[in-house]
Amino acid sequence: MTLTDEQQLLQQARQGDETSAAAYGELVRRYQTAVFNTAYRLLGRRVEAEDAAQEAFLRAY
Repeated sequence: MTLTDEQQLLQQARQGDETSAAAYGELVRRYQTAVFNTAYRLLGRRVEAEDAAQEAFLRAY
């Protein structure tokens, strides 16, 4: 993964066309573990961390 690749995915995700959902899905796939792990370290409970991670991705969308 390169910065250019990352920037391209972000740009596609923001476009709001047929490629945006796929680009957003790829970003979620790449970062879901890291986001969950960060939330889990902060909250200490699995269910709350799952909810927080989901909320973070919903807000990003």
